[in-house]
Amino acid sequence: YADLPSEPNLSPSVPPGTMVRVTARSIIVSDIEQVLESLRGTLDWPSERGVTFGSGVGYRRALIKDFAVPTSAALELLQPTSDHGRIGQYFAAYGPGPYSVRIGVRGLDAKLEDLWARGTRWSWVDPIDGRARVEVNPADVGGVLIEFEELE
Repeated sequence: YADLPSEPNLSPSVPPGTMVRVTARSIIVSDIEQVLESLRGTLDWPSERGVTFGSGVGYRRALIKDFAVPTSAALELLQPTSDHGRIGQYFAAYGPGPYSVRIGVRGLDAKLEDLWARGTRWSWVDPIDGRARVEVNPADVGGVLIEFEELE
């Protein structure tokens, strides 16, 4: 797998606004450490170096990128730290489980113009790894929570 690129080769022929790949799948959990300990004990995964931690308004995050193929989607564990904010409110309503799918886009601004033209509502959310990110209004896409982030 060493010869595979860390990001897809986005040639100039890929038009701005193109959805390129799923970059992450997010799951809300009650306790990040407990879930990581369980994954390590039952699956021998992920490695210590394969997890990065972060936080946002009202939540903690563990991002797992410990896969043999570098362009694999990450697994993001989200633990609410309060009932406020979008993660805490979602957890209070639905409990732990699948939360969102993040899709990498070449030319996020072009994608946002496309969404606006279609009447699809969206809002900015905390960037991850410095990448701009938006959340599409779930009511506009049948209840599915989809996020878009900029790919280079």
